Amino acid sequence: MPKYPYDRPRFGSLEFNGPGEAVRGILAGTCVVGIVRSFIDRDEAGMLADAILKEELDPRTGGGLGGTLGPSLFDHRQNHERYFEKCCAPDDKYKRALLSVSALDIRGKIRSLLESEKYDLPLKALMHNNQSSEYFRAFIFPTDVENPVGIHEDFTSVRSLRSRGLNMAAPNMIISHNLYLRNPDGLGILRVYNKKFTKNEKVDLDRKYNINVSVNGYPYPRKELEAVVPSIMLEVSVRAGDYVVFRADYPHEVVNNGERQKGWRVSWNGFFTYVKGALVHWT
Repeated sequence: MPKYPYDRPRFGSLEFNGPGEAVRGILAGTCVVGIVRSFIDRDEAGMLADAILKEELDPRTGGGLGGTLGPSLFDHRQNHERYFEKCCAPDDKYKRALLSVSALDIRGKIRSLLESEKYDLPLKALMHNNQSSEYFRAFIFPTDVENPVGIHEDFTSVRSLRSRGLNMAAPNMIISHNLYLRNPDGLGILRVYNKKFTKNEKVDLDRKYNINVSVNGYPYPRKELEAVVPSIMLEVSVRAGDYVVFRADYPHEVVNNGERQKGWRVSWNGFFTYVKGALVHWT
């Protein structure tokens, strides 16, 4: 077995036959982004997206916390107890939405994705006080916004949660994985930048721009990343039904390069990290 995690990726992006293979590839340092094309059928993905959209949740726009279906640990980083409470007993709005989507079995698909794939590693849900992290969180993004998700990385948030006593932080890696349910061509492009900032560099950015990137990994000043040559490591176009995993400890963003007509993109999202020889997952 290779020594995980490996922090010198040899390639930008590669396509794989299944999620487990893609995650292993990232852990072994093969690539930064792993793609499984058409993991589920486009028509089925569209049905799942429709079930989510009919709940009329608010759109998620750059940096906002609206437009999510299901609890997010990062959104509750100041009170992670509340995150686990929501996983076990969601409020009425989310409960209705989860039940409507459950009828189309996306929660079953996510569980199957996590449990049946051959990761060659123990796979565990993040636990706290005997409560388990949830398997389901959907994102709803507007398609008429150029940058629906600003430049950020998720590693800083993991480190801050580790300081609160959650046994989840890898020494140098966090992996985001996403299942795209509705994604018009040219939209929802994943852009990964070519620079990882040290803790001291993040503190310097906070002082220079009066921001808080050293605490929550958001927002990175675009001009600082564009000063790196080459500034962009890679861009990945996605389609409905695709499954994508990537190194979320690199600064990244989502951009809409196509025709930005009013509408919605819908995706499912979760995270992995590597802790004491096992993969730990949460939303």
